[in-house]
Amino acid sequence: MLPPEYGPWQTVYSQLQKWIKLGILTQIIEELQKTDWEYTNLTATDGRLGLDQQAD
Repeated sequence: MLPPEYGPWQTVYSQLQKWIKLGILTQIIEELQKTDWEYTNLTATDGRLGLDQQAD
């Protein structure tokens, strides 16, 4: 079950099928594979720090 803010599942499914047909989903996956997730996750946890602490 999808959260209500995503709309009906049929709409989500239809859009996903369009993205697959146009190659957009493949492009998204390829870009995500380039991401350094270890660095991204560390940066996300540091988001709790104040601006002064981040400057160090």
